[in-house]
Amino acid sequence: MKIRIDVNEHRDALKSMNPHCDFDSNFIFYYDESNNPRKVHIENGVFNSPHNKNFILGGIVTKSTFPDFTNLSNRLKLQKTVNEVKFKHIAQGDFFSCLNSQKLNTFLKFFLDEDISIHFYSVNILYFGLVDIIESIIPDEHINYHFLLKNILYKLVKIDVDSVIPILRKYAYPNIKKDKFSDFSKEFLDIVLTRKIDPQFNYIVDIIKSSLTKSAKMQTLQFITNEKDHTLIDNFFHFYQDRITTFINSNHTFDHELKIEEKFNEIEFLDGKNILSNYTFLDSPNEVKIQVSDVICGIIGKLYEFVNNIDIDNLFNSLENFNTLQKENIVSLFQLIQKSENKNPAFIHIFQSLDDITIIRNIHEWTKTVDNNI
Repeated sequence: MKIRIDVNEHRDALKSMNPHCDFDSNFIFYYDESNNPRKVHIENGVFNSPHNKNFILGGIVTKSTFPDFTNLSNRLKLQKTVNEVKFKHIAQGDFFSCLNSQKLNTFLKFFLDEDISIHFYSVNILYFGLVDIIESIIPDEHINYHFLLKNILYKLVKIDVDSVIPILRKYAYPNIKKDKFSDFSKEFLDIVLTRKIDPQFNYIVDIIKSSLTKSAKMQTLQFITNEKDHTLIDNFFHFYQDRITTFINSNHTFDHELKIEEKFNEIEFLDGKNILSNYTFLDSPNEVKIQVSDVICGIIGKLYEFVNNIDIDNLFNSLENFNTLQKENIVSLFQLIQKSENKNPAFIHIFQSLDDITIIRNIHEWTKTVDNNI
């Protein structure tokens, strides 16, 4: 028997917290994904997927009709042997190399000229997998610091991820057994104590230290017990589910993803008495709008991989080394993101640390100054 979930309680709360967003219009969404490991777990002492890449679910969206992509295909001058357009046909390599692609330049400018937006979920896998520690140990009196506490914890772990993995593995994180709370907290505390960051955040580190010490005596660590051993993210279904249950009046078309489809088949989402049937899965070779979505997800994935690996102190030196084409492309990319956010802020959803969000904002501000000088 299928699980039945009424979407309105969550949706109503979301709408009340985001009155500037449009969740009610009839949009047409197409999706693909990038950097999709299906699940994130620790095996043989390492993560099964790169922790410095983001999972991206996104693509293109409009309220009316999509443009004729034949025109775009002609302008891209792809080889005749290309039957299914993928990101690799537009750009390859790291973010710097991708920005040096003339095809990417053509692609981005096409979307800037058309009445069409992009949408995406961008999920920092390491950050997503660790923040439940903060949710589990931080007392209510520090609730206002939650995002800053998560940011600092992620920052401390990121200094040397490889030394943290054995501790997570040892205690079957995120399924820490009750008799191991104390040992896990003490070992994790050792990491916090030995790593140094900007002294202005010492008070936040002190809160983490104090909370970890107290957590050793807790009866339960709510979000990091009774889970699957060694599995930081069991699946990415939540992000697919969120789109169809948030934009209930819209149509959602995903690329075939067997595990996700199996999860959808287990659940009936209800809008009152009505079962939601606002989504479908198609084969990407047969749908150019999914292929275009693959390119969107590809370049967004490269952007966030760059953000995850750049030090904010070195950011502007790196940006200033861009040549003219690279500058044009990064300006166009951020103009496209901004254009889409202006259309509907709900199109863009980022699960990232505060430091990384600051880097994104800094890049965006830099692109505004560069745009006037290209």
